[in-house]
Amino acid sequence: FPTDTASNNQLIRYLYYSGRIQALRLEYTQAYGNLSQALRKAPSNTGLGFRIAVQRLLVVVQLLMGEIPDRSVFFGEGMVVELKPYLEIAQAVRRG
Repeated sequence: FPTDTASNNQLIRYLYYSGRIQALRLEYTQAYGNLSQALRKAPSNTGLGFRIAVQRLLVVVQLLMGEIPDRSVFFGEGMVVELKPYLEIAQAVRRG
């Protein structure tokens, strides 16, 4: 992928889809890295739906890696309602 000539939005989409494919291939560490980078580079004032999609997948990848996501992830701006089911899963994993 030509990272030097691609726009920021194209790079973010590339990172997201790469992370998604890597998660399906059970390459969770690489998926986590790409999804985290996509979330960091995504604009915070627009694209709420995209940030929610990335965060959903990132939570699932973290749980599959045996990590429990930080609670602040679930209470970000616009994320509370969308990530509620994932919060409940993380709480169930935490409780055992």
